[in-house]
Amino acid sequence: MKFKYPEESVMAVLCTAVFIVAVGIFVWYQSQGIEKTGTALPALQAAGYTNIQLYPVPIWECGGKSDLFSTGYTATGPTGAPASGVVCEGLFSRPYIRN
Repeated sequence: MKFKYPEESVMAVLCTAVFIVAVGIFVWYQSQGIEKTGTALPALQAAGYTNIQLYPVPIWECGGKSDLFSTGYTATGPTGAPASGVVCEGLFSRPYIRN
């Protein structure tokens, strides 16, 4: 691509760099997930889980279209049996438990 002025080439490079960084941040976010222990722990306790251990999991573990937060857990379930799964939550939705 031939530019008329050198400033145009600088702007093209800067726009490309910003785009690449934005895509990189998006991919990193999707692969890491965001742990939201402040709502995951009370949701599990309200459902009767005990001995709860929380850890981050990738967001695709949830599967919901509006889910933004994912927190993995291992615990003792309400029946006393070991349980593990994911607590998922959207920006405007309440947390829900997936086993």
